[in-house]
Amino acid sequence: MIDYKQVKVGDILQVVGLGMPGFAELGDCVRVTEVEAEGLYCTNSKGALSGVMFTCGAARLEPTQWQNEEEAKQAALALSA
Repeated sequence: MIDYKQVKVGDILQVVGLGMPGFAELGDCVRVTEVEAEGLYCTNSKGALSGVMFTCGAARLEPTQWQNEEEAKQAALALSA
């Protein structure tokens, strides 16, 4: 289960639990495009957009090791400087 406060735009999340019927299968990954206080919007591998809200939506997603790509690049640049 994700915590909306810790998710950032660009993060990659994995679909778990009840899945997201008609949008993504169990085990698929989605990319976060917008984060709100009690929800988020994400795109699937086909580029379709879906909203995920409240606890029932959070329970369908898990964090992955892949976080916001831009932040990762900036951190790597900072470490190499």
